[in-house]
Amino acid sequence: PATPLTPAQQAQLAQAQAALGAGQLTQARALFEELIAQNYAQPEPHFGLGLTLLAQGKLKEAAFEFTQLRALAPDRYEAPYNLGVIATREGRFSDALRLYGEAATLAQGKAGVATERQVLEALATEQTRAGDFAGLSSTLARIVALDPNDTDALFRLAQARTLAGQGAAALPQVYTVLQRQPARVDAAL
Repeated sequence: PATPLTPAQQAQLAQAQAALGAGQLTQARALFEELIAQNYAQPEPHFGLGLTLLAQGKLKEAAFEFTQLRALAPDRYEAPYNLGVIATREGRFSDALRLYGEAATLAQGKAGVATERQVLEALATEQTRAGDFAGLSSTLARIVALDPNDTDALFRLAQARTLAGQGAAALPQVYTVLQRQPARVDAAL
C-alpha cells in the first residue's frame, strides 16, 4: 500500500501538475521524478510523469510509467487508456483496441461524462479500424446513452448496426435522425 503524500509532497504534486498544464515539461518531469523517488508507490506522480513523457514524445518511457500506474492503481482507467494512445501511435492497433476496451470498462460510471465519452470514442475508432461493427454498435449505444441529443452519434450507431447486419435494429435511430434533421440526405439513404 502507498504511503500517503505528506503536505509538502502534495504541494509539489500540485506544482508539477501546474507545470504540466502550462507546458513546462522539463520542470514538470523533474518534479514528478523527485516525487516518485520519495514515494514510489503513490500512483499520481507516475500518472503525471507518464503524461509529461507522452507530451515530450518519449513513448517507451511514458509506457513504462503508465504500466507502473496500472500496477499501483489497477482500478483506474487512465493507465490502459494512455497505453492505448501509445499503441495507436505505434501502429499496434489490436493492442490499442484491447486497451481502450479495458479503459472503457474501468471508466464506466466512474469518470465524468466528457472523459467517458473520450475513452469510448477512442474505442470506437479502433473498432471501426478492425471492422468490428457489432462491438462498435455497443460502444456507440453507450455514447448515445451519455448524450441522447447527439444526432451524429445516433446516425453513427445506425450505420454500425446496419454494417453489423442489424438493419432492422438501426431503423429507430435513422428515423430519430430524420425527425431532428429532415434534410439529412445520408440518413434518408
